[in-house]
Amino acid sequence: MAANKYKNISPAVLELYSKGYTKNQIAEALGIETNKAAYIIYHLLKANKECPRKMSSTNLVELMPRDQVNRIISLASWGYTAYEIAEDICLPYNRVQVLIKEATQKNLIKKMV
Repeated sequence: MAANKYKNISPAVLELYSKGYTKNQIAEALGIETNKAAYIIYHLLKANKECPRKMSSTNLVELMPRDQVNRIISLASWGYTAYEIAEDICLPYNRVQVLIKEATQKNLIKKMV
């Protein structure tokens, strides 16, 4: 019975969770309580098992969507900071920072400025 109550917001919760939002950020964005967001993530969707939050920094370039990776690399090449890029793409700062570090190590980022 409880699962039916959250059927309409479950896809939005999963989308935000897969983008790296925390359960508190998801609850705030969707206007629901934090414990309801946690219930949907961990019990209904079992999203923590399907798409774990911890991503290996050695494969982040390959694991993230190609359009996001290209945008981050392009903006970093033009001298934008990780904070500015994270705000532009609406991703968590730490994920952008790790991706920039990894792309720099793989010589994918070449400074244009």
